[in-house]
Amino acid sequence: MKAMRDDRGDMIRNAHLLGFFRRICKLLYLRIKPVFVFDGGTPALKRRTVIARRRQREQAQFRFRKTAEKLLLNHVSMANTLFPFFCSQGTDFVISYAMCWKWWCPDTVSLVWRT
Repeated sequence: MKAMRDDRGDMIRNAHLLGFFRRICKLLYLRIKPVFVFDGGTPALKRRTVIARRRQREQAQFRFRKTAEKLLLNHVSMANTLFPFFCSQGTDFVISYAMCWKWWCPDTVSLVWRT
């Protein structure tokens, strides 16, 4: 079909979706209302794909939190090392991990890419 190929004669990417869309548009133009029926349960392949994506997302969130924690610990140790140089009174103020976690990473989960 010419509609499924570009000017050079190569197949268009996602041509099946484009053809399906054009067919629906033609039916709507002819005042025919298409009815779509999705019958049955979720196919096994889709279930496995959804489970795999969920597992990948959870692993990414875990790796992200661990990386954020390492960065924060590095930040805290550097701040505690450099703080006496910037403090004019020279007090023994120590920046805690918990204090920085709330300030530096309030919501790390929302930064993870979602599918």
